[in-house]
Amino acid sequence: MTTQLKTIEHGQDVAMRPQPVTPMEMLHQALTNGQSVEILERLMTLQERYQAAEARRAFIDAKAAFKAEAPAVEKDKDNLQYKSKYSSIGAIVNTMNPILSKHGLDASWDIWQAEDLSEVKVICTLSHRDGHSESVSMRSKPDGTGQKNPIQQMKSAGTYLKIATYEAVVGVASNEGNADDDGNAAGSSPISEEQTKRILDLIDETESSAAQFCKYFKIAAVAALPASKFDAAIKALEKKRGQQ
Repeated sequence: MTTQLKTIEHGQDVAMRPQPVTPMEMLHQALTNGQSVEILERLMTLQERYQAAEARRAFIDAKAAFKAEAPAVEKDKDNLQYKSKYSSIGAIVNTMNPILSKHGLDASWDIWQAEDLSEVKVICTLSHRDGHSESVSMRSKPDGTGQKNPIQQMKSAGTYLKIATYEAVVGVASNEGNADDDGNAAGSSPISEEQTKRILDLIDETESSAAQFCKYFKIAAVAALPASKFDAAIKALEKKRGQQ
């Protein structure tokens, strides 16, 4: 009997606690009470901030759920130079897109190139259905390796940038068998998102070429850099910054 009474009292106590009031409810109440335009504008601003915070929270939750399910990417291309397999941009995107979509996420690119074909910039944006989005941008000079014409040089650099920005903003990376991997990175896990962002910031700050960075370390994207090579990469970029 005593236990039952305590349970009832506890239930009444919970029911009597004041529930959180959202800015929208406050705005509705203000409209009903005929509050001034100034107060209504403040409440509308508060509501916008509230919605943005809720959208960001939903974005973080969705990205975490996506990462828990993100599958391994099939290596669908042959690298004849290093006699290895690697994942094309099509394989990466087509593998990840269904899982991203399942969690209300979508990744898209915006591409800009200089009129004289001296530089290309790629922005990859990861958006959530509730409205929050985050972007990673990288730029590079044309890929002058091999016997490519100017258009092919831009396309090659753009492909590197699309892979790099996609992997960085989505938070995935190919661990081995990349297009320019000589096998030295095998067995080493890739750098973290925070480390990726630090390198991307330094590449942008020093006006370096992301494509050349990837070629130098023999990776398909910055996010795929082995953790064992992170310190060397930072040291090289900071040295270049000190020389500017």
